[in-house]
Amino acid sequence: MIFNSSQNSAEPEIGFKDFFEKCLKKWYWFVLSVLCCFILGWSYLKITRPQYQITSSVLVKQEQKSSEKKESVLEELNVFNDSKLIDNEMEIVKARLLMENVVNDLNLTVNYYLIEPFTWERFFKGPWRSREIYKNVPIKVIPQSLEDYAYENELELVAIDSSYFRILNGGGSSLYKFGSTVHNEFGRFRVDRVFYSADAFKSFRIRFKSNAKTIEDYRDKLLVAPASENATVFNINLSESLPDKGIDIVNALVQEYNKKKLEVKKREALKALTFLDNRLKLLSGELKNAEENVEQYKTSKEITNISSESAILLEKVKENDLMLNQVDNQLKMFDNIGSSISSGQPIPSSLLSDNKVLQDKIGQLNTMELEKARLLQSMGEKNPLVETVNEQIKNSRESIDADIQQIKRELQITRSNLQRNNSKFDASIRSVPLKERNLVTVERQKNLKEGLYIYLLQKREETALSYDTKVYDSNLIDPAHSSILPISPVPLKTYLIAFVLGLAIPVISFWSSSLIGSEKVTDQRLISSITQAPVLGVIGKNHSKDRLVVWPGSRTVISEQFKFLRTNLLYVNKGLERKFILVTSSVSEEGKSFVSLNLAASIALTGKKVMLIEFDLRKPDLSADVIKGYTKGISDYLKGQATKEEIIQQSDRFDDLFFIGCGTIPNDPAELLLNDRLNDMMKYLEERFDCIIMDCSPIGLVSDAMVVEKFADMSLYIIRYNHTYYQQLKNITELYLSGKFKNMGIVFNSVDTNNGYGGNYGKNYKNYYSEDPSHKGLLERFVS
Repeated sequence: MIFNSSQNSAEPEIGFKDFFEKCLKKWYWFVLSVLCCFILGWSYLKITRPQYQITSSVLVKQEQKSSEKKESVLEELNVFNDSKLIDNEMEIVKARLLMENVVNDLNLTVNYYLIEPFTWERFFKGPWRSREIYKNVPIKVIPQSLEDYAYENELELVAIDSSYFRILNGGGSSLYKFGSTVHNEFGRFRVDRVFYSADAFKSFRIRFKSNAKTIEDYRDKLLVAPASENATVFNINLSESLPDKGIDIVNALVQEYNKKKLEVKKREALKALTFLDNRLKLLSGELKNAEENVEQYKTSKEITNISSESAILLEKVKENDLMLNQVDNQLKMFDNIGSSISSGQPIPSSLLSDNKVLQDKIGQLNTMELEKARLLQSMGEKNPLVETVNEQIKNSRESIDADIQQIKRELQITRSNLQRNNSKFDASIRSVPLKERNLVTVERQKNLKEGLYIYLLQKREETALSYDTKVYDSNLIDPAHSSILPISPVPLKTYLIAFVLGLAIPVISFWSSSLIGSEKVTDQRLISSITQAPVLGVIGKNHSKDRLVVWPGSRTVISEQFKFLRTNLLYVNKGLERKFILVTSSVSEEGKSFVSLNLAASIALTGKKVMLIEFDLRKPDLSADVIKGYTKGISDYLKGQATKEEIIQQSDRFDDLFFIGCGTIPNDPAELLLNDRLNDMMKYLEERFDCIIMDCSPIGLVSDAMVVEKFADMSLYIIRYNHTYYQQLKNITELYLSGKFKNMGIVFNSVDTNNGYGGNYGKNYKNYYSEDPSHKGLLERFVS
């Protein structure tokens, strides 16, 4: 321990060396703690279900974007050009809707466990937990309408034969037929027989879980992450206690993912087909009218063909008109998208494959709209979940609308440029002869409609093929498989943690007790440093029931410590005649009476006549340890109710030890001690005894000791180990430096030498003297 004298409050610091010595002395606690932690770790492995890692890998087909700019918005109708980001695909796999379908398809809300007897063989070799079965379950429980009781309790079921089963709880032991509906405290459910086998038909424990809880539990255990930074492959990981069950869940999840992607693809293709059919129907009539106009003009003007210059001009005009028509179609398309967004209608994102940012935003908006529709099936508009989705949809629509407005502004600029080109071509057409000019005009309209009709017809066939296809957008490159060893709990890791905890628990316990006890005195080396008063003796802890531990011929450690204290008193006196010794303390129960009694006995063993006076008139407790049947004492003498000879009694244990007890407990002890009869008594004792030891009240509580101190030649201040507070040492320092207690010395009492903080006195004594083994506990005797 280290004491910082600069601090106002005397608070010690615990040194590492002392603490380490304490831990070494309590080594058996570390062995016991490690053993207990190993047993707990072993029990944990027996109880906890092992979790296995289920892994699968999926390759996303991601087409490279063309480096050439698309010139026609109609090419965006190609639903096969669905370049997708892997992050979006991973979010789709984690969607709640997919996991909900998997839970429903595999009936994961019902778990089956075997009821097995708990034998000694199972205790030592097998797991303590009930064994879950997934495949080859001879029965199937189909919930219809379950109560809350079903989710909080387990259903116990026993198959009697191939036709009947018995339910052991939930309204009593009842017999039912397989295939019939059961209605009890658990709710309504049906139990079907899958197959019959005498060996397989045993007792089962059925655990029900709510659909929502099951879905969220598996979503929490699901981890979807890319295989590498630049790869289009992502891994699906799931932790599950049954490998077969986990494999089925992951494979079913991948199937649901592919099915959902195919449904979305077909839905978008159907919307694109509807759009193309409407445009083809409109263009079909316009093309027919244009062809009739050309034919009618040629017939009326008797023109069979036009000149080469006019043909070249017509081709340029045709190309510019086609581009202008494409821009107009784009503007119409974005107008329709804006209207659909405002009305909340779904939008086919395949129409925007050339704009990946906008395509992704629309795809996310469609997903949120589907999620909202699913939530509204089971909850109202005011539900917090629905309101959160509505807020997300609102923000997404605002972002998409801002992007559309920016694109439309750019298209308007392109449209203006194309219209200026048309004005130039019109000027060139006016220079052509009238007949050819008119023919160029009608041919121009026919060619424009014909080219656009053929292109839309081609795109319709491609879209129709995509609608009928069953090709998935992803490949399962690594089917679901389980890890060979469980990922948790790992036995080696569990035992390692148990070992560390086994060492840490005693260390933390000892350190905490040291910190808590650091406010109390535990090291005699600090006492002299703080109080500056000499420590005249260190007394060990008394383990016997008798408070008198000093006997003729006694060689116990504590007996020798009192003899050591007696020797120190002689050394301090240095031949001076100091008969009166005052013994006090800060508070009660610090052992001042114990020290007074045994110090008096130790001095009496030297042949000196010793008087022990019980001046603690408030809580006297010495009489029974010195003389049995003692009645009158110092209080009776001071009141004039007894004489000196009546209150002085010889100890029935020592010839040279005499005793004056408290007697009748007075109501005014402080005033009684001021009686002049006390002076006469002290003079009387001084003439007849070699040593007078005065056991006084605690100085920290009452002033009795200050009254008696005038008779004392020296004072012993008792400090008890782990009982006296360091703050109280400041009072001792003040008393010592002020000289209010003459020749004051300190006795460190009830020191526990086994903890490493009590100094070396007890250790040295134990190295020389043997202690009575009857005073030791069973564990202490074993350790020693």
